[in-house]
Amino acid sequence: MTFGTAPFGISPFGGAGSAISIARAWATSTRTVRVITSAPAAAVDPFNLGDALNPRTWIVTRLDISQDYTPIAVRHMGGLTAFEVTTLETFGSHGINHRVASTELRAASLALITAPYQAIFDGVDDVDGVTVGPRRRPRVRDLANPLRTNPLTGDVLSAIQTQAGNYRGEVDAAVVYKGILRRLTTERGSMRDLPSYGVSYRSKVLVPQGGDLTALTVEVERQVMREPGVRKVRCNISVPGRGVVLTQITAGIVGGQLSFAVRRNSDGTFEV
Repeated sequence: MTFGTAPFGISPFGGAGSAISIARAWATSTRTVRVITSAPAAAVDPFNLGDALNPRTWIVTRLDISQDYTPIAVRHMGGLTAFEVTTLETFGSHGINHRVASTELRAASLALITAPYQAIFDGVDDVDGVTVGPRRRPRVRDLANPLRTNPLTGDVLSAIQTQAGNYRGEVDAAVVYKGILRRLTTERGSMRDLPSYGVSYRSKVLVPQGGDLTALTVEVERQVMREPGVRKVRCNISVPGRGVVLTQITAGIVGGQLSFAVRRNSDGTFEV
């Protein structure tokens, strides 16, 4: 028998706990937004939808052009009411409204978020003296998704159109992130023309106590370092369940840092 939302409750005598909402937010860099919640948030498992540490719990939008951004990482910023959400895309300049929102966030009591569900924040013009604007030349471009550009300015003139939508001409962190994911989710030896591409999760780690985690860590870091734009990498691998492998990557890239986690399930599928 339980009282409240967990055995013996999550507050004295199984009280319902506090409701939660989004109190305020502000940009802390061109790709990070600090979010303050009205009550302590559930922040235990980054793979649980509704957990504050799960990037999928958050929705970030640039309002002037209705552009949805892609949250890729969330971290604690002291206590359980302050979090920093990192996006792949760069915010617009100061004066342009952005929105961070959630309809899935849960309190530490597991109570679902109530209004207000969102907070509006301004973009950022300048970081470390470098102006970030739409005419900035990308350091790394996705060569598998070529764009037609102005040869004098480098500005994008057109993007590839497909029936499923359009490729956005990803650059910099978005390209590196996608490249790392391709390597981590490709079984080594599965590509005949690239026999050394990919990671051998299956042969290295089968059960929680089996396999060589050190060798797997070295292999993952070696693969990540082969991606263009990566300057350094740190990998932490754990086995939280039978046949489940959690790989946490922190990569120093040209112009910043990229952090995310990849979970390989026992059936061979991946979650990000």
